[in-house]
Amino acid sequence: MKRSEGLVRLTFVVALAAACSNGGEGQSTSTRPAAGDQTSELTVRAPEELAGRRVVFTRADGTYVARADGSALRKVLDLEGVFEFQADVSPDGSRLLLRVDDEGREQGTWIVGLDGSRPTHVAGPGKPVAGGAADWAPDGRRFVLTGKRESEQFLGLYVFDGTGTKPRRITPDEWEAQYPAWSPDGGRIVFTHVVPPNGFDIWVVKVDGSGLRQLTGEPGSDNYPAWSPDGRAIVYSSDDRSNRNGLWLMGADGSDQRYLAAGGEPQWEPGNWIVFDCALQDPEQPGQVCVVRPDGSEVARLPLGREAAFPNWLP
Repeated sequence: MKRSEGLVRLTFVVALAAACSNGGEGQSTSTRPAAGDQTSELTVRAPEELAGRRVVFTRADGTYVARADGSALRKVLDLEGVFEFQADVSPDGSRLLLRVDDEGREQGTWIVGLDGSRPTHVAGPGKPVAGGAADWAPDGRRFVLTGKRESEQFLGLYVFDGTGTKPRRITPDEWEAQYPAWSPDGGRIVFTHVVPPNGFDIWVVKVDGSGLRQLTGEPGSDNYPAWSPDGRAIVYSSDDRSNRNGLWLMGADGSDQRYLAAGGEPQWEPGNWIVFDCALQDPEQPGQVCVVRPDGSEVARLPLGREAAFPNWLP
């Protein structure tokens, strides 16, 4: 059954609220920006060196691509009546991995050409594995997603080949894991471990399922990790940190954790900028896209429209 336009938009707002908080794939919670945060007052502009870089992002009516300065805007996909979001672009720039929320059989993970061609449902109802957020391997020959088989109780991480076949679980069956990100060297996957009843920590695991290692713990509730281009650092969303909710940065070994900006759902650009969903300052204005340097400087809003959300960089 297809959703109404109003329900699709409601899903968009709820999902964005979760992105700017510590919400899990099956949850959404609200968060407040850090005291004194100025993202709501920033001038809308693209830093000069990013003006020509392309960004893929979600609006309530579909998936879009534009330059960071707002030019060359085009809709690349609208899976009619459902809400697709959290796009990840293949290393060659030709395909998107998309998470789809729907009440029917379209729910799960899809692979779609960047031109909107060949939509393929690879994980979800009626498939061997139910699907969620996904991330390409650096060589584009595999991807990892959040999912579970019908016989399993908890969501975990599954590695697929590049065509969406041969799923293999790499996290423990008794764990709940979500929001994976593949390391630039291809050897590790960082992800969120769900800690009952409502906690989230960042962990890392080797692609073969060995070498599980915890990177964050209390006091933060941490989610949505993403690697730096050189694999030496990780940016992530964090909540419950005494008025320092938002983006945090740490070394790849969990060291030197520090606050960056209010927001969520970060992705790191090869030229050393982080793009993210700005903090939800006003519930009537669903979202905007911002960028920040890894040292916390030069925060700016990109002119992609007030409904732009769930951003990611194109190669």
